[in-house]
Amino acid sequence: MSEVVEFLRQHVTVDDQVVQNIIQEQIDLTSFYLLDESDLKDLGFPLGPRKVLFSIIKQHRMETAEMLSLPSVSIESGASGTTTPSSGGAPSTPRSSAGEASTSTEQSLHGRGSSASSAQHMVLQPLYLR
Repeated sequence: MSEVVEFLRQHVTVDDQVVQNIIQEQIDLTSFYLLDESDLKDLGFPLGPRKVLFSIIKQHRMETAEMLSLPSVSIESGASGTTTPSSGGAPSTPRSSAGEASTSTEQSLHGRGSSASSAQHMVLQPLYLR
């Protein structure tokens, strides 16, 4: 039995004709998440299961979009005042607006003063998001 049929049976009742249509149309899990409501109807799903499955598809799309969005890079200040990335791939020393490394917990990443408590955790966003 195909992987997609097993997945579908975990969520809705799937009759033999729908299974045959899925196999004939070569629907796998990747292509399943690309289906819309009319595709599900064409495959033979009744209204109730079609709504349930399309809800699963929409949820998967939202989760995928969230994973693909570019997150902010969080920089945390160490005890010595130097900054270190809290997630991989970020520069180890951010630049201030003057172009020099910011090492004071009393300065924000852009060279403007801030309180010591809020400077302990700073967030960088890529330039194109500013």
